[in-house]
Amino acid sequence: QTELKVIPKQPDLPGLIHAITSTIAKLPLQGSNVNRAHSGSLDRDRAFGLVIETGGKFSGVFDLIRSIEQLPRLVRINELTVRADKKADDPSMVTASIDISAFYQPADIRK
Repeated sequence: QTELKVIPKQPDLPGLIHAITSTIAKLPLQGSNVNRAHSGSLDRDRAFGLVIETGGKFSGVFDLIRSIEQLPRLVRINELTVRADKKADDPSMVTASIDISAFYQPADIRK
């Protein structure tokens, strides 16, 4: 059964960043950054973009991706780049960049 995602009335950027950084803190990841990003062709009145850059074992990156997909609000992964970390001695170490869009629908445009 597919669960419907919530589209909040407000962007709640701090809440989303907190949810993502809290997840990152629980995973075996290192050097993570979460930054605002251009939301491309999306309507800026209804979506905003974030870029998450991180590194660690592939399993940790995969768990982060899964947690983003399981957020209760509607979020789309626009672009995902995972590369081997050539600086690491461990071949399971990767770097990742995850570009997401988070959607919201202000009350004045709801139909």
